[in-house]
Amino acid sequence: MSFAGLSGLGVLAAFAAVAGPLVVLYLLKMRRRRIEVPFVKLWQHVLSEREPTSWLQRLRRLLSLLLQLALAALLAFALGDPRMAGRAHDARSVVLVIDCSASMQARDVTPSRMAKARAEARKVVRGLGGADAALILRMDAEPVPVTGWETDGHALERAIESLEASDDAADFDGALALAGDALRGRTGPTIVVVSDGALGEIRRPPAGDVRFVRVGASAGADNVGVTAFNVRRYPLNKSSYEVLLEIVNHSQKPAQRTLTLEADGEAVDVAKLDLAPGEKLRRFYPNLSGAQSRLLARIEPHDALVLDDTAYALLPPRKKQRVLVVTDGNLFLEGGLLLDESAEVDRLTPAAYATARAQGYDVVVFDRFAPAEPPRARGLLYIAPPRAQSPIAVRSEIKRPFLTELAEGHPLLRWITLTDVNIAESSVFALERGDVALASSLHQPIIVAGQRGGQKMLAIGFDLRRSDLPMRVAFPVLLVDALDWFAGDDTQLASSYRTGRPWRVAGPPGASQVTLIDPAGGRALAEVGDDGFALFFGRHVGFHRIAAAAPAGPASGPASGPAADSWIAANLADPNESDITPRALVIAGRTAPPPDLGGPGPRRRLWALLLVAAIALSLFEWVSYQRRWTV
Repeated sequence: MSFAGLSGLGVLAAFAAVAGPLVVLYLLKMRRRRIEVPFVKLWQHVLSEREPTSWLQRLRRLLSLLLQLALAALLAFALGDPRMAGRAHDARSVVLVIDCSASMQARDVTPSRMAKARAEARKVVRGLGGADAALILRMDAEPVPVTGWETDGHALERAIESLEASDDAADFDGALALAGDALRGRTGPTIVVVSDGALGEIRRPPAGDVRFVRVGASAGADNVGVTAFNVRRYPLNKSSYEVLLEIVNHSQKPAQRTLTLEADGEAVDVAKLDLAPGEKLRRFYPNLSGAQSRLLARIEPHDALVLDDTAYALLPPRKKQRVLVVTDGNLFLEGGLLLDESAEVDRLTPAAYATARAQGYDVVVFDRFAPAEPPRARGLLYIAPPRAQSPIAVRSEIKRPFLTELAEGHPLLRWITLTDVNIAESSVFALERGDVALASSLHQPIIVAGQRGGQKMLAIGFDLRRSDLPMRVAFPVLLVDALDWFAGDDTQLASSYRTGRPWRVAGPPGASQVTLIDPAGGRALAEVGDDGFALFFGRHVGFHRIAAAAPAGPASGPASGPAADSWIAANLADPNESDITPRALVIAGRTAPPPDLGGPGPRRRLWALLLVAAIALSLFEWVSYQRRWTV
């Protein structure tokens, strides 16, 4: 037998603390009251008749003492919460892995898969043996233990009742790794997985015996979900945008749905969809306009999994930028910048720049000139900077370079080809950590992008007038890409954030901390890094607000007000999680069997029986006192 409450010594100490005073009280002689009587001889005769019964009185007092000691012993043992130990070598250590991923929100069973999983987990706990210990492990995108090793069934069931399904996918590999670590060195290692089975096959068996409890309707469930929702503005016409949608029918039979695309609460398109079993449908909406920020795609009627019936997206904000061009005159450069309707372009000569206080500009372009100290701006573009003042060190000069290597995946070179550009001569830059060589001539960088002091920089090593780049379509596109890059715009089809992943979120300007406010009102705080971004682990589907955290002190700065807030959108966007068909769990080619309920030594709640016995003994002691059996 083992004790789950007080230890064995603790039980003895509690019993001794009560039994000692009881024995002392019973050893004390009763103090009799002095009473004057009229005739002593008569009372002496009465007392002499009671002397033969004194041994019975002592026996009654002894019986009363034994009843009190027995009551104290029962209460002390109940405090110890004794357990039947069973056979030690048969004891099991059970990690109960409960799936809390998005698919567990499916309602193909009543009231939901998550509720069914909790009920099945309680059955497993109640079937544990007297010597077994269990640990509850929550499994979603971040598997985490919710209890330590526990033998108390009540504590395990309370932990199970606290579990709810999340909006993200399950990391089964991570859950098995945690379970294996927890079971290392323990007797009878056992893993019981309660899930709908959308976990994939595990080729390497984990340590311990793996059992599986499948949750979900055996016939499967109908589900049609939005698995991708991407949107972008057109680079040269940011008032228009395009949308790409992907919808998958995970059912084994045809499905009919109504798809509604909304922009800022207004319906843009409504379409009837006829989907074949397992069909993946992509719909493309080009040349849309009128929306300011929020887009929403919704399919109806809702099915077993409501979470993926609605998808959310945000249009990239149209950022107006003030651009200052410092040049002695370059019509190619000024004309190319004017093609971007979001740019307000001013011009200064290098001599005027030296005396003027050029402040409040988002981007500054230096043509064949570089100041001793760079201005405070979001982005700086240097064209043929003088070697002595170049912010990116110039290593050498090269005559008639031809471009052999391009960083084609960089956003600055999107839709651009430069391989046949003719250049008279160029500077060769020396790269520092974090710099990217956008264009090189035989591994000699002549167009470089990087950051200095938190400012984005683009350096072109050659004079535009001594090349044919301004005569090519690539030149104005390069300038537009540069302004978008400085502003943080992304001209690709931008997916919304996916739940269950780290989110790299741009902080409001000047903020050192930002708060992520999810659709349910929950808040998470994160530091803004040197690159201007904060990291969060995303968990919820929908629109999230990004607010600058108020600084310590009585007053908040302007960055913490509503004007500094921004928004992001998040979706499940996981085809595997949207496919809610229940499956078996396959471990190294073998289907995991159900758990073997009922272990060595029943898990009886002996403390409750002891408490009942103590109450019964207390009632008997009361009856014996009233009947004068013990007095």
